[in-house]
Amino acid sequence: MTHNNRFQSLKQRKWGWHLPAIGLSCWLCAVIAVATAQSLATGLPAPIWARDIAAVSDQELWVVSETGWLFHTTDGGSTWDRKRVSDKTPLRAIAFIDARRGFVAGNYGLLLATDDGGQSWQRILTGTTEQLTDICFVGEQGWISGYWGTMLHTIDGGQTWQRQQTLISQPLETVFFINQKTGWAAGWMQTILRTDDGGLTWQRQPAPEGALTLNAIRFRDEQNGWAVGMQGLILRTTDGGWNWTRQPAPSAERLDDIAFTASGCGVIVGTGDLLLVSHDGGEHWQKAPSPLTDSLRALAVRDNQIWGAGGGSILTSADNAVNWVARPIGEKQEIVSDLREER
Repeated sequence: MTHNNRFQSLKQRKWGWHLPAIGLSCWLCAVIAVATAQSLATGLPAPIWARDIAAVSDQELWVVSETGWLFHTTDGGSTWDRKRVSDKTPLRAIAFIDARRGFVAGNYGLLLATDDGGQSWQRILTGTTEQLTDICFVGEQGWISGYWGTMLHTIDGGQTWQRQQTLISQPLETVFFINQKTGWAAGWMQTILRTDDGGLTWQRQPAPEGALTLNAIRFRDEQNGWAVGMQGLILRTTDGGWNWTRQPAPSAERLDDIAFTASGCGVIVGTGDLLLVSHDGGEHWQKAPSPLTDSLRALAVRDNQIWGAGGGSILTSADNAVNWVARPIGEKQEIVSDLREER
């Protein structure tokens, strides 16, 4: 076999199992674009397709939609306002530093910011056109992960952003920092990265063979962490990510997010009405009945209260995932966002 043939064979093995995921992503973007165009043409609401959720307080929530809408509630989800901030670009992530300052990220390097509690949103130049996937803030420092190794960083509360060098080319789906120095990122092709200097340098950590795509990574402290992903994958580390082991999963469905309450109750959400709960600090996971049929895509936590968002609904529990209440994402009035000039 020639060198070129060996390289082509390696390339096929390396990317072959990702081709269906890439195709699905392209198809989903096309479906979102058509649905959005129909909504704009007819004036009728497009499917919500909630993608991420942020909890500013136990009553104030923000939900970002893949169809370009932001949904906002100040009464725990009983009533909603909505704002369109993107006509064509799917939105992927949302995070708030405090009640007034928040950020939304999406495809094609889209980053929006508010400093007035979401009344208006401003485009911020990121210097990238890659898909941005996740946002994490610790105080005034923040990080945004993205495709093909993209990592953006701010030290001034999101006023300016610089690109960090991860030295990888794989898409990153998630980023999480336990403090302003120590953090992790994860994504495709068994990719797990760790930094101990705020992202100035990133080290690749070993992941079990066949870990495929990791969609979310979370740590309870600097040693104990979890990552979840495709085909029911749950990984656990007790040494800061230098060694990972698979945990038994009660489902082989795609897992999209994981979160822990202040008292250590764990929740995982994924395809369909999948809801996994751990009441022993993440040692064991069991299926829990969900009042929803939508796929929950994201979780948000404050103290011992937890929310999930997906499809056109949110799910909330105020008692460490013992009881759940489902609420539709709707609106009491339509508000068109005041989208200011780029900076």
